[in-house]
Amino acid sequence: GIVHRDIKPDNVMLRADGYVKILDFGLAKLTERSATEIDGGSAESAVTTNPGIVVGTPRYMSPEQARGLEVDARADIFSLGVMIYEMVAGRPPFEGATMNDVIAALLKDEAEPLRSYAPEVPIGLESAVHRALSKDRAERYQTARELARDLQRIKEEIALNANLARLAPAAIRDKGRDLAPDEKKTQAVTQRLQVRQTAIVGYRRSVMFGLGIASLLA
Repeated sequence: GIVHRDIKPDNVMLRADGYVKILDFGLAKLTERSATEIDGGSAESAVTTNPGIVVGTPRYMSPEQARGLEVDARADIFSLGVMIYEMVAGRPPFEGATMNDVIAALLKDEAEPLRSYAPEVPIGLESAVHRALSKDRAERYQTARELARDLQRIKEEIALNANLARLAPAAIRDKGRDLAPDEKKTQAVTQRLQVRQTAIVGYRRSVMFGLGIASLLA
């Protein structure tokens, strides 16, 4: 397998047909597998880099990368978690005025819950991103395939919620005429549902984008 080590927006391309491609494998390394690992189907072993050498982009790198430690596929999963977080929240999970500040935040601070910035975000998506951003890689998704499975499930849940949101305004209007003649109140409820539907569509795009990358990394 391959560990990319620099998953970030600049290195991902979304084609017009919705297909996602990963670019720039300049920092990528082949993982090594022992005969036992291959036969047992276990995860790839770590990529060896000279100790203390930091490679990657600070805002998107994993804690182990920032420390110059050996990395494996879980480093790319962390970077993908950063990307999905940024797409949903509109800001990166770890920020700072300088590169050193960003790395310090990455190593010490916990990312704010996604719902702090996007209250309508599905709980499943918030949980998946939180797990992908675990500083302890043993607590992260262990494979991109595992992350892809969760994102696929979240995608299906969002699609269902979007369908319900489309049906709800008409039902609310009908109910409003029967029980509450105040059209302004009914219109306000309908507008809130439409805003929620718009948010759901945005989250679905983020999930589909993440799912595309995770599938390529799997």
